[in-house]
Amino acid sequence: MPIVSIPPFVIIAFELTILFGALSGLVGFFVHGGFPRLAPLPGYDPRFSGDRFGVLVDCRGADRAQIEAALRQAGATEVTCELA
Repeated sequence: MPIVSIPPFVIIAFELTILFGALSGLVGFFVHGGFPRLAPLPGYDPRFSGDRFGVLVDCRGADRAQIEAALRQAGATEVTCELA
């Protein structure tokens, strides 16, 4: 009888391969898909998840009036300015 029997180790190695493959797939899913956000991003409004949509424009202070006028001329119902 051999001192070390190989077949039981093959089964354990196979099971560990499946386990680590599944865990690394789960970690890869979260890393590449983005972790869930615990706090909303700046500029987010809860109405965007319901019946509205929003446009976020990053601009300098001098361009603010011109961009607000362009959005209102295009038919925007609400224009807000948030300093980041």
